[in-house]
Amino acid sequence: MASKSRLIKSRLKSIEAAFGPDHPKVASSLDELAHFYKVQGNIKRAESFYTRALRIKRKSLREDHPEIAQSLNNLAVLYDKMGDYSEAELLYRNALTIVEHAFDPDHLYLACCLKNLAVLYKSQGKYEKAEPLYKRSLAIREKRLGRFHADVAVVLRSMASLYKRAGKNHEAKKFKERAKSIFSKAS
Repeated sequence: MASKSRLIKSRLKSIEAAFGPDHPKVASSLDELAHFYKVQGNIKRAESFYTRALRIKRKSLREDHPEIAQSLNNLAVLYDKMGDYSEAELLYRNALTIVEHAFDPDHLYLACCLKNLAVLYKSQGKYEKAEPLYKRSLAIREKRLGRFHADVAVVLRSMASLYKRAGKNHEAKKFKERAKSIFSKAS
């Protein structure tokens, strides 16, 4: 793993030397390095690289550019993991606003952003806020991927968990069974 981080850092230095420290290609390398540290569990280090990538993107791109939404989403995931739910919510909502304007209403990245915010709300017990986001995410995935795709099953399973936590056991069972059916057909 250390060799992978050295490789990414070396590539980052080369890109900075070739294009300057504030070029969008630098931001892409920073995102890659941040992701590496996030996977390793080094959340603070990942945060610093994601934050720098966002700063570069904001300098070089329009504020409503999808790359900025991606950076906001990346940071939101980290803040969610750190338990800073108010900051995570703010970033998820900002990313969602950009994505809703940048893409078609049935784009898969929109489905991803909707699900991320829904998961945050579910973890906080804000079930009434999570449910419509899950439903929109599910509808997009079903339209784009088909009703029997594994990504649809993942959302169904999350919705089952939401309904179970909310005490809606009938709905929870229905969504869990549908997810289970899809997963069993995929095996």
